[in-house]
Amino acid sequence: MADKKITSEAVRNDLKDIRYYYARKEVFEYALKFNIENKVLRKINIYNKAIREADPMLFDFYVSVYVKGYTLASYSEICNYSYEYVRRVNGKVIDFLRNKLQEAKYE
Repeated sequence: MADKKITSEAVRNDLKDIRYYYARKEVFEYALKFNIENKVLRKINIYNKAIREADPMLFDFYVSVYVKGYTLASYSEICNYSYEYVRRVNGKVIDFLRNKLQEAKYE
């Protein structure tokens, strides 16, 4: 992904795929028994490596929303944050990941 312009929209789409994977993880794991691997697993590996370097709050948000599957509304209630604040945090996560993914080490 080095020297490649990654858009926020591309990151959002990847995060939708990642969220879908975790929501339906049993199906993907079942397919692996038959050596059927989906490309989303590569995305997950890349994004998980990138998010490890995030501040704790961004890391928490990523895991809660994209791995555990919380909605922005449910995350805002759980953490007692306003919905608008949570939307801004989501934007920060997307910006963080976009910047990290443009570095060569996340290939």
